[in-house]
Amino acid sequence: MFNTKYGFVLFFLFLGSTFNLCYGTEENLHRLRQVVTEHAEFQRQRRNELQQQIRQAERDHRNALQTQTELLRQDQLNVNNMMETARQNSGVASFAMNQIITMQRQHVHQLRDFCREGPNIYLSQEAFNSRLFDVRRTQVREWNVLCDTYPAFLDTRPQLPEVAEKYFVGLSIDGGGIKGLVSNLIMTHIEDLTGKKMIDLVDLLGGSSVGGMLAAGIAVTGGNDIPLYDTKYFLNFFKQEAKRIFPNSWWNEARSLFTSKYSPVPLENTLQNLFGDKTLLDVVKPLVVPALTTNHVPFIFSTKQAQESVLNNFYLRDVCRAASAAPVYFPAARIRNIQGNTEQHLVDSGLNINNPAYLVYKTMKQYYQSLGCTKNNSVILSLGTGNGENSAIPHASGGIDAEAIIAGLMNSTTNNVNQQLLEKLGSRFLRINPMIGRVELDATEDSVLSQLEFSVETVHRDLEPISRFLAENHAR
Repeated sequence: MFNTKYGFVLFFLFLGSTFNLCYGTEENLHRLRQVVTEHAEFQRQRRNELQQQIRQAERDHRNALQTQTELLRQDQLNVNNMMETARQNSGVASFAMNQIITMQRQHVHQLRDFCREGPNIYLSQEAFNSRLFDVRRTQVREWNVLCDTYPAFLDTRPQLPEVAEKYFVGLSIDGGGIKGLVSNLIMTHIEDLTGKKMIDLVDLLGGSSVGGMLAAGIAVTGGNDIPLYDTKYFLNFFKQEAKRIFPNSWWNEARSLFTSKYSPVPLENTLQNLFGDKTLLDVVKPLVVPALTTNHVPFIFSTKQAQESVLNNFYLRDVCRAASAAPVYFPAARIRNIQGNTEQHLVDSGLNINNPAYLVYKTMKQYYQSLGCTKNNSVILSLGTGNGENSAIPHASGGIDAEAIIAGLMNSTTNNVNQQLLEKLGSRFLRINPMIGRVELDATEDSVLSQLEFSVETVHRDLEPISRFLAENHAR
């Protein structure tokens, strides 16, 4: 009896131990599979990150070499032009010409040797660009010294008519994404040279895309016709806010295959903080900003139209959101006027009005017609966002090449507008658009911003007579 009772107890203890052992083994196997799966996922993510970094480094390297190649080409053209001019102009001292040509040749050789080294594992892309800009800055200073030494021969700065009468001045700012930093720096330099705010030097402003945001930004009033911002305020926008609007991540590259490349939320938050509930009527000087309907019909926001009807008055935050809705980059803007009537679906006008100079000219004549504004007393100051090399458009272009197609169309329309206004206004059409090399609309790397800042330094001399003209015209 004793043996039978304890035999059952031992039997059940054996069954319990076996069950616990099996159950524990199964649980351990599950945990092991989970650890292996997590490790594999981590390795996959790490591999993808490394591949992204390698591709980005390759793109940076190609862009740097393209920029350097363009700089070399420009300097070689300068040498050729100098030699041709020397042959045609016998009045220039041979010593001066020899000095000029020698300097230019030295610059070409200096850059060529520097570019052959290129970025490598010992010299980062940013350090390479920094050294390149130092070389170029030295060359610009040497060139300016020669221009001061032989001004009658070398000074190519624009010669404006004497301010014998009061001119109506329209300010036009191109679109171009991050390249709007170029226009902003040009305006900042004009303010430094004149001691006046840009808004005080012009009679009407207009801009496309980021140019519309800059125009609205320096025109919006904080009350009593006092501007809320100056051009220096927007330097922080391009150096800080732009990184949030154009975040650099693999997700955005993948997203662009199916929808807009970036979410509009950071842009909309920035515009809300900038403008609040200010409208087209809350500006120091009249404003005009173009956009396009999704059916490709021009839609013009203007202070003049807002004054004529409340139905044409819009919040500035919505105006700039529509003007900045560049296809591929952002979805179309869905906005209403300040009364909430008739929803509009709008996109960036850059495809056909990236340079709004002609629109600014027409609007200014209409707005100030009662004050005697005509073709003969109108001046248009047109600020570009940099003249650079576009991405090549393949013969069989698909959605992946849309950015290259957009950039090509924007440059084409810009050049057409320049030609029309040059024929109509002659020397009273002032176009400032420095050479920048190849820069994408959404590039926010510090090295790119440095490249854009340097490009503006190369046109500082051109801004001197323009700033003098604007200050004298303002004083009348």
